[in-house]
Amino acid sequence: MRLALGFLLLLLLGALLACNGSESDGDANVQAQATIQAAIASVNATLEADGGDRAPSTATPVPIPTPTRSAPATSTPAAQVSPPAGGSDFRALDNADYLLQSEPPSARTIQELQWIADGITSDELETAEHLTQLAAFHQEIFWSLVNKPWLQDGLAEAEISAVKSVLIIAQRDGDAAERVVALRWLSDAITDIETSAVEDLALIAQSDADGTLRIAAMPFLESLDAPDVAALRSLQQLAFLNPRVFRQVLTHPTLRDGITDEWAQIVATFNGVGRTNPALIDTLLDSERVTVESRAIDLPLSGAVMLAIIRTGPGAARSMDLLETAVRNSEEFMAAPLPVNYVGLLYELAVAGSSAGTNFGVSITIRPKFDVDDGSHEADSAGHIIAHEVAHYYWNNNVDWIDEGAAELMASVSELARVGRPLDAANYPCGYVTNLAALEFLDTTHESNAFVCNYSLGERIFLDLYRRLGDDAFRQGFRNLYQRSMVEDGTDDLPGTLVEVDDLRSALSAAADGDTVAATIARWYDGSEPFDTNRLDFRAVDAALPSVNGRIDRSYVSSAVMGQPLSQFSARDVSGPAYLNLEYSYRITGDPVEIPLQIVESYQDGFAFRRRSAAITAQEGYQGGKQWLQIGPPLGERWALGWHQVQVYESGRKLAEVQYVVTP
Repeated sequence: MRLALGFLLLLLLGALLACNGSESDGDANVQAQATIQAAIASVNATLEADGGDRAPSTATPVPIPTPTRSAPATSTPAAQVSPPAGGSDFRALDNADYLLQSEPPSARTIQELQWIADGITSDELETAEHLTQLAAFHQEIFWSLVNKPWLQDGLAEAEISAVKSVLIIAQRDGDAAERVVALRWLSDAITDIETSAVEDLALIAQSDADGTLRIAAMPFLESLDAPDVAALRSLQQLAFLNPRVFRQVLTHPTLRDGITDEWAQIVATFNGVGRTNPALIDTLLDSERVTVESRAIDLPLSGAVMLAIIRTGPGAARSMDLLETAVRNSEEFMAAPLPVNYVGLLYELAVAGSSAGTNFGVSITIRPKFDVDDGSHEADSAGHIIAHEVAHYYWNNNVDWIDEGAAELMASVSELARVGRPLDAANYPCGYVTNLAALEFLDTTHESNAFVCNYSLGERIFLDLYRRLGDDAFRQGFRNLYQRSMVEDGTDDLPGTLVEVDDLRSALSAAADGDTVAATIARWYDGSEPFDTNRLDFRAVDAALPSVNGRIDRSYVSSAVMGQPLSQFSARDVSGPAYLNLEYSYRITGDPVEIPLQIVESYQDGFAFRRRSAAITAQEGYQGGKQWLQIGPPLGERWALGWHQVQVYESGRKLAEVQYVVTP
């Protein structure tokens, strides 16, 4: 998630205005679009002449890592057999002859299992082999497992995975496997989250078997709630990715008696903290310095979901409401259950790079400066940041511009529902490439400056499709794309299917007019269709300020505060922001009068990308003033080449307008 910088307004003194005069809105629109196209052509021609070279920019936001899950390592007997048609006989299994001769009770018990007795199918063969291996090498574990009710009458996918995981643990540490099999929640029908927990214990055993032994005996696994599963997943990822921090957590004095349910929500954050700021772990395990705010909610599709906010300092009372709103709005827009039933949010300096927030899969981390409710820019951005990170529970492991663009769209939709914020672009235009195909060709990494374009171009293609197709058709196509991403394709170790532009085109075309979908995608993917600027405001300017008997006398853009007016400048010459300068006059008596303003910045792609509030304060004894504010890209980002527009409004009435062109 990237945030626009705050701006500074200074009162001084002022005169003139750039406007469309008395032309009709229709004529102005045609003329403005022609101006934009001419600017684009001019910039493109210059780019071709220059070869497109530009100086590298400074650091850009580091995007959000999306949740991934390591595939369970296999530990199966060598030499498996293929069952004959109609099912395989017990004697065809590895270790069957040994069991019949040396462990007849074990052999008989396996043979009497209903799904063994009626012939072993290809789906059952691997689990049957695993049971014979347990019986041959781990008798106590075998007997503890084989009598579980869920193994008697057939095999579900969750049960197949549970047996494999127990065998993996047993091969590394028999005591750990015995302790896992003895967990109370493995006694009755096994659920998906219980299977997930056993898989994580098996994965931990592969890198630290003693860790599995210790964790399986901890209080938080006596029963299995959503935060417990999240804590276990965090530990599993630490064991693989950061063994030193994993051992630090397990041996920490606070956890001397094991992880309790109360500490599980905090431990769930350690996967992200271990990657970004491991020094925080001691702070987070200090009961005097950490607080946890929890809320249980019930969603129409997901059912019970637990929310938690973890802090090491003060925070805003409304933050939990923002989190709940984001979760509810995400499920409603997707019309699909939230992929997790626990959402933990840590407010700390433990995000990836310079990003505002990061979804680590197990938990979310957001910088604490956004845990405020003080009218600041950070407070205004807080709802969008939370909603973006929540959206990543749905959108991950796809091409980057789909994941980031979809998350940005859902955040904007959530904020529209929450506070009525216009459905605009939330990110400054891409300053590196002009379309998604070119961005894919760059093959940017998360550390690349150009990665920021996955946000800006990604959100624009989804916003444009939403505008063009309408709410119902777009949402159906959006869900089609999500459902496609959830289908296992078996091509890699990641869950689901990596969706890209062809999947987007197919998913949306199944729900809406294919020609409209194709043309809209072409506009953003390869630039073969022109931008749609019809939503930009080309109405004439009315510079009057009747409430103070005044007017906006002059508005212009400059490269320095109150500098020389510029209608065009090179990105090479303006490395930082540019400035909108306003000069105005008025005449009042009595008390001061404040005139609230809205400043809107737009780009040649047809999207407004920034809306900010400002004000003119008229006071008796003065005749006018001057103000300025920064415009253009956030700190560290490149200027987007081409046509830009800045407009100033009072209660929807356009007071001023300035257009300028950025060249290479």
